Amino acid sequence: MTDVSRRFVFHGAASALSGRVYRPRELAGVIACPAASALTVAGGLSRAEVSKRLRVAPWLTIGGALTEAEGRFDDLKQAIEMSWHRVPEDALTSSTRVTAVVKDLDVTLKPNRLTATLLSAALESSSPRDKSGTPIRLGRKTDVKGLAIDGYPLTVVIDRDRFEAADTLEKLAAGERGAAVSTGASGPIMLTTIVREVKWAKKPHPDATIDKNVVEVKDFGRIFLGELLATGDSRRLTIMRLQLGSPFGISVGVGDVHTDGSWYPP
Repeated sequence: MTDVSRRFVFHGAASALSGRVYRPRELAGVIACPAASALTVAGGLSRAEVSKRLRVAPWLTIGGALTEAEGRFDDLKQAIEMSWHRVPEDALTSSTRVTAVVKDLDVTLKPNRLTATLLSAALESSSPRDKSGTPIRLGRKTDVKGLAIDGYPLTVVIDRDRFEAADTLEKLAAGERGAAVSTGASGPIMLTTIVREVKWAKKPHPDATIDKNVVEVKDFGRIFLGELLATGDSRRLTIMRLQLGSPFGISVGVGDVHTDGSWYPP
């Protein structure tokens, strides 16, 4: 018989990068993830690392990657007591953290080239305390460094203060302007960005434009930075998403992390 005692179901996942090439046909296929981590319902630690330069596709290389997903109960002494059945599991609190790091990304599709020395996404969540949802915060390791297009460097400013403090959907929605909000089967879903500003560090690229967190490059495609999908109980952060166009058709996500975690029964 299945045990229906109330317990915390851990959930956390991190992916370095993955995607798909749609055209040209001779290159079409899946872009496999070189490093990924995911938790079981019991928590613990899942870790994967690429420590050397790797060619992920004919036009894409990385210098290394690291993913981690960790779930644990906050008070070890209380957790030990729980293991003796002296304390119920729902008397404990838990924490989950997910991290995805990609180093030295190089995307070369003639005539354009995109490089970044560091792309890092991190989320930290706590077990729900009430009906306000799962508290989830932006992790301090989240960062974009050394981003450049054809040698034209960009500065990406992350709104750390806001997203490290806004740990519920209600707090995220407060004062939000321009976010796309839809209603799904489990309630409201918000698409926003953790990026406060993207700007050219020096001279602007002659064939590129910036619109909020999106950089569009002629004959190359669009670069989406710091996209965050949020519900009342989950967050999914993608530090970079590429939609590359003519003459190619390529979709790639880089530095993708997801966490929710919940009590069962609710």
